[in-house]
Amino acid sequence: MAHTQFYLADLLMHTGRLFEAEEVLRDAIDRYERLVADFPGLGSPKRQTAICYEQLGEVLWMTNRLDGAKEAMRRSFILKDEKVAEFPRVMWYRLRLVRVLANCPDAEFRDPQRAVELATDFLEKAPDNSDAWLYLGIAQYRLGEWHSALEALHRSMEFSPEDIEFHSEHYSFQWFHLALAHWQLGDKEQARNTYDRAVEAMRDETSNLGAEAIPRLKIQLVHEEAKRLIDGSGQVTSPSGTDSPANQEKDLP
Repeated sequence: MAHTQFYLADLLMHTGRLFEAEEVLRDAIDRYERLVADFPGLGSPKRQTAICYEQLGEVLWMTNRLDGAKEAMRRSFILKDEKVAEFPRVMWYRLRLVRVLANCPDAEFRDPQRAVELATDFLEKAPDNSDAWLYLGIAQYRLGEWHSALEALHRSMEFSPEDIEFHSEHYSFQWFHLALAHWQLGDKEQARNTYDRAVEAMRDETSNLGAEAIPRLKIQLVHEEAKRLIDGSGQVTSPSGTDSPANQEKDLP
């Protein structure tokens, strides 16, 4: 039941039904936490609890409840860090943690230097993993290592979509970061062209999910970051032309 709720919540988030997703996620977290308490030796419930808290944080962030979002992200981070400590040889756990350390919406939980170390170690064992190259590039960008970031981001795009988890929403995410790196290296024209390509990909990715679909939080935030840097404007519009949920004021229950 909890696994079904997890996938349902993901679908609801993709299609912009955020408050419904929140309700499903809270119920899934309750079920997973009971499984963790009843079967402490099982790894899967704790892992899924961490992912659900991550998604809950995303939902709360996009509905302007930042305190709750940060608490959910904190719980997700702690669980992911514990999984890496408990199972240091399970590379998937490391990759999940790398994503947080490189690109958590709440900068308090970012540690790009540690992300680089973990991603580099991961790539020594799985050199064709696009996700690892992607988040290595993001972490290097956060450290101001523009050339290394650009190289890693390009490497992340060399592999087939089957090698990329959630690949349908990765292309715009990758291109926005490429645009940022090009801009920092002084290649303004390439940065603008790459940014335009990222915006087009974001719109395509979103429209494929239906009229009510919205970009995921990580894409909204890097879109905003790239727009501020390249266009000098922090205001971002969604593919439908309205303010993105990250910028909206909402009437909350």
